[in-house]
Amino acid sequence: MIWGFLFSLVAFGMGCGLGFIGTLDFEMLTNNEGMLKKEVREYQMRDDLFFYLHEKIDFVYVEMPIEQVKIEYTINQFCNLGDYSMEQGGIHLFTSCENAMKMIREWLREFNEKRIIPMNNDINQIVVYASSENIEKIQNNLRKYHYY
Repeated sequence: MIWGFLFSLVAFGMGCGLGFIGTLDFEMLTNNEGMLKKEVREYQMRDDLFFYLHEKIDFVYVEMPIEQVKIEYTINQFCNLGDYSMEQGGIHLFTSCENAMKMIREWLREFNEKRIIPMNNDINQIVVYASSENIEKIQNNLRKYHYY
């Protein structure tokens, strides 16, 4: 009997709190540009090079007269992009956020300023700079990998 009363009291308090928060005027931001950082990496071109990412994001390829392959990406400032060489010759790209407490503190700070921003570790954009030959090789290698 007492547990039922305590549970209903907690549920009532949470309902009142959420109702109060719902009446406040929050600004919902669709992108977290203030939370993003842009980084660049360079890779040596190989005959079996391609980039693989689990997330559904399109790579933007830009032709430049350079021998190496350069990638430019935007990611949450509290996260990092990791990579490792795959057995098939490609490079697997992945994200990791090791400092979750800073991310939570930043989200709470934004919440206190009545702004709700998405906090995730997704890569927002990847641009691959390479020569036209190398871009063609990278795309062909990726197609071969998907049919492998």
